[in-house]
Parts: sequence; structure tokens; C-alpha cells
Amino acid sequence: TITSVNGDGTNLAFGSLTPVALYGDFTLKGTTIPITAIMQAEPVLDEDMQVRLWLRGSFRIDITAFGMKSGLDGPDGAGHTVVFDLNFLLQPAAD
Repeated sequence: TITSVNGDGTNLAFGSLTPVALYGDFTLKGTTIPITAIMQAEPVLDEDMQVRLWLRGSFRIDITAFGMKSGLDGPDGAGHTVVFDLNFLLQPAAD
């Protein structure tokens, strides 16, 4: 659930990536944790020449926070970290 969005005050512009942070809550197996997703926003035109907002970014969770064990080998922490890659194309809400 996205609860808020924070930009750095830079105006959105075609052909330019603008940093934004999405804050919210991530729930898995009945446990909720706060998350921050660092994103890049860019206005684009779709196939109908309508303006849309494209957001790309990611966030990580530690599965041990949800009572899960990884069992994977690797560098310290890597075996229980999951990275979510986000790619949103936002459009105006229907009337």
C-alpha cells in the first residue's frame, strides 16, 4: 500500500528522469513492514499520444522479518533479501 510520495521539488519534464520516493506498507504472511521505494519518474506519451507518468524503481525486503528462512548460500544477508523491481505506467482515473 502506497501511503505517500515525496519528490525533490524538480518539475517533471519529457525526456528527463525525476527522482521520487514512494513510502508505504508491505504485507506478507500477515506481517506488515514499512518500505521506501526509490523511483525515477518520467512523463511519456502513449500510443494514443496521451500523457502518462512512467515510474521505475525498486525496494528490498528481508524475508526473516516474515518468519521465513532462505537456506541459500551467498554473501552475508544476500540469502534472505528479496528485491522487487517496480515498473508503473500511470494514467488518469476514469470518470
